[in-house]
Amino acid sequence: MGSILYLSQTYWKFRHLPNIVFLHYRDLSENLDGEMRRLSRALDIAVDETKWPALVEAAGFNAMKEHADEAAPAAHLGEWANNRDFFRKARRGEWREVLSAESKALYEKIATERLEPKLKSWLEGGRAAVDPKAV
Repeated sequence: MGSILYLSQTYWKFRHLPNIVFLHYRDLSENLDGEMRRLSRALDIAVDETKWPALVEAAGFNAMKEHADEAAPAAHLGEWANNRDFFRKARRGEWREVLSAESKALYEKIATERLEPKLKSWLEGGRAAVDPKAV
C-alpha cells in the first residue's frame, strides 16, 4: 500500500499543471462519455461525433472484460490465472467489503498519516469528493 500512496503523492503535487489530467474510476464509471470528452479536450483531440458512441462503448467495462487478454494489466505477462478476473465485478468501493477490520484500520492509519486530506478524499471518491484542479 505504501508504494501506491507514494505514487499518488508524486503526481498530486503537479495537479495544477495544464498537462496533468486526473481520471478516477468512480468518475469514469458514472460518466464515461463526459470523462472521455474532458480528456479529449485536455489533449486537444477533436471528437468525431459519428465515431464517438463506438469509442465510448469500446472503453466501457463490458468491452474491456470481453477483451481481457488485451486489456487486463500485465495480461501479456500471465499475472492472472484468468485475465477476465481483473474485470470481475466493476463495483466501486468493493475494497471496503473485502478487507478485514484490521486491514481497514491499517489503511486508515497509514493513509491519514501519509496523505494530505484532499488527496485521500480524491483517491477514495474521485472528483465528486475533490476536484484536484480546484484545490
